[in-house]
Amino acid sequence: MGGGTVVVSTVRPGTYTLRVADWSCEVAVRVFDYPFELPVSVPDGTPAGDVTRLVTSPNPFSSTARITATGAALGGGNGSNVLDIYDVGGRLLRRIRGDLRAGFVWDGRDAQGRLVPAGVYVHRVVARGLVLRGRSYLVR
Repeated sequence: MGGGTVVVSTVRPGTYTLRVADWSCEVAVRVFDYPFELPVSVPDGTPAGDVTRLVTSPNPFSSTARITATGAALGGGNGSNVLDIYDVGGRLLRRIRGDLRAGFVWDGRDAQGRLVPAGVYVHRVVARGLVLRGRSYLVR
């Protein structure tokens, strides 16, 4: 028997069951607002118009992905920016410095160098007054 905390990451509210042998507990599921718009409903195809966004390649990926910015709103300039990588629970996992046009390389690890589990990850860069968003699918 034991006790502890169980963290459940979910996009939608609902009823969830936790079954662990010789352990009983009460599970409460809370839904939190994200600090940014969650882009998991954005289609993978090229959107109509000139939209500035983050694109992950390859996507899905299993070891390393390059995340780049596309769109004319970026202009011709480059420069150092920071890519933030979040899990679907809204927790910041990693910050990577890089160039918007050249792209950021993510190796599927958190800030402590640990491999993150397979799943959907949300990306955000704030640059030139724009908030760029994207997502990636990590498979192990």
